[in-house]
Amino acid sequence: ADPDCAGNAACCAATETSCNDGVDNDCDGLVDCADPNCAGNAACCAPTETSCTDGIDNDCDGLVDCDDPSCSSNAACRTICLPFEVCIFDVDADCDGLRGCADPDCSFWPFC
Repeated sequence: ADPDCAGNAACCAATETSCNDGVDNDCDGLVDCADPNCAGNAACCAPTETSCTDGIDNDCDGLVDCDDPSCSSNAACRTICLPFEVCIFDVDADCDGLRGCADPDCSFWPFC
């Protein structure tokens, strides 16, 4: 970072120019991955969705929040909990935190 530009609006870029330099390039108060301009940038990708309610594709797989399978067991993404597990699908239909064949409710199914 250029110390001559610290706090100088003339040095600000129109958008974040680098997402891993520790500098607020566009002077919006947000640095690197905290800046929405860096959403989807490989430097800011998490290995899995880190928040299911922030409107950001945290793991850069093209799926945002509740559309990402990583969020299927998140309470914010559940619309209906069934009184039973649907064993044929890898989802947590009964909202007990266990998906498909990993749920003991499915132990009687031959394919589990």
